[in-house]
Amino acid sequence: MRRRRLAVFVTVMALALPTLGGHALAAPRETQRPPATDRAGGNDPDNAPTVKTATVKTGTVNAGPVQPGPDNAGPDADNNPGNSPGNSPGNSVRLASQTPWVGPGQEMALRVVATTNRPPSQVEVAVAVYRRVTSRSEFTRTLESRPRTAPLSVTSTTLSDLTTDPGGAVLIRLPVQDPNRTPEWPRLRLSEQGVYPVRVELREVGGGASLADLVTHLVYATPPSQEGRPLGVALVLPAHAPPAVKPDGRQELAPGAVEPLGALARSLIANPAVPLTLAPTPETLQALSRSPAPGDVQTVRQLAQGLKGRQVAAATYVPVALPALMAAGLDNETVAQLDRGSEVINRTLGVLPDPGTWVTDGPLDAAAIQRLRQQRSDRLLVPESALEPADLPITLAQPFELDARAVRRPDVMAADGGLSADFEGSDDPVLAAHRLLADLAIVYFDRPGRFRSVVAAAPRTWRPTTAFLDALLGGLATSPILAGSTLDTAFATPPATTASGA
Repeated sequence: MRRRRLAVFVTVMALALPTLGGHALAAPRETQRPPATDRAGGNDPDNAPTVKTATVKTGTVNAGPVQPGPDNAGPDADNNPGNSPGNSPGNSVRLASQTPWVGPGQEMALRVVATTNRPPSQVEVAVAVYRRVTSRSEFTRTLESRPRTAPLSVTSTTLSDLTTDPGGAVLIRLPVQDPNRTPEWPRLRLSEQGVYPVRVELREVGGGASLADLVTHLVYATPPSQEGRPLGVALVLPAHAPPAVKPDGRQELAPGAVEPLGALARSLIANPAVPLTLAPTPETLQALSRSPAPGDVQTVRQLAQGLKGRQVAAATYVPVALPALMAAGLDNETVAQLDRGSEVINRTLGVLPDPGTWVTDGPLDAAAIQRLRQQRSDRLLVPESALEPADLPITLAQPFELDARAVRRPDVMAADGGLSADFEGSDDPVLAAHRLLADLAIVYFDRPGRFRSVVAAAPRTWRPTTAFLDALLGGLATSPILAGSTLDTAFATPPATTASGA
């Protein structure tokens, strides 16, 4: 039986903020994005069909299969002049929307906005689909660089031959073959369920220099068997802004801080079917509720409106490092922070935060854990970076037991570092959301159908947008292999110390 240990740190506090309960407040701690870690998987290649590249001149791009080989290896062949990475000035490709999940006989529809400083007749849109990725490290490489394998399918169409919709996007269709039916061209013949990289490239006509590109993913999946389960996904979304207290004691949110909170509130209301956990900063909620701007007060009301069926995590009044407070002998300040935080959340959102589950973005020590236990917190969510490394063959997707002899052992779950990084992984919010969904799908395919739950916690530095959240929550609501949950539901997953098949 392998136990995970909480690394013990003492964080130095910056004692420069106003006081609560007679003591200085610790400066809010912003988390760094931890790197995605390697997760093992299978390595069976997909069988590529044997039809040559198709160039389609219609209002949409329909991808046709291609036989991999040196003569038609697609836009990523080593001898292709379009291999220079990045977007050239004045050219870009942005994802407007895509089908998040594709089953046998269905199609993936991508809407992309292509911008270029070249005449449309001199530019083409090329689409390549690659073999499925078999590990999370391989998935990460598809985000950092172009897939290096030969494509399963590639097609190109001159931009002037495409029709844009009212949103300025062109439509790309990727139909998938039903293995139980007679093969049809140009349907993709995918040998296994999984995550398939899709590269959309804007380039000079005839396979010339690359002008701009993006890589998204086709997730080919069907629901688990009757005995199986989808992967539980516990989203933890912060409602946070930088400290609003000014040197003269006034409380005023920084310019630009309110709009992301409004986007979060509106998306929670628009996507009520997905359970999740809100992790608010009480000082932020108080600043909104006291603001003279009607829109700020409305944002608090909308946050409260979007909480039905969702969990609200307890929090200190401002983000603090509990081990540092305890080490400095500020135990009374710790209690004041916890009590004040719960009071503000209750007053502004109209709900009592759950004291049983504690969300932290930093390390804890025995004294801090003991204090949390006294506050009735017996479940801890900690960042993956706060744990001593453990050599695991797959993503840890279950609660586990804390190896702590000095205190009564609480249940612990780790906020997956790779998933947290996905929230800020792209300047294109729709693309970032679908990459997060694809990353979650790879975790599911680690052990398809098993009773497992993973935590995807957005970092406090993340700035919510409606485009990102609507794509993410909409994808979770319709997924055949993922199921949104609160943290309390995730902690009900059989722990790693007792569950089979972990």
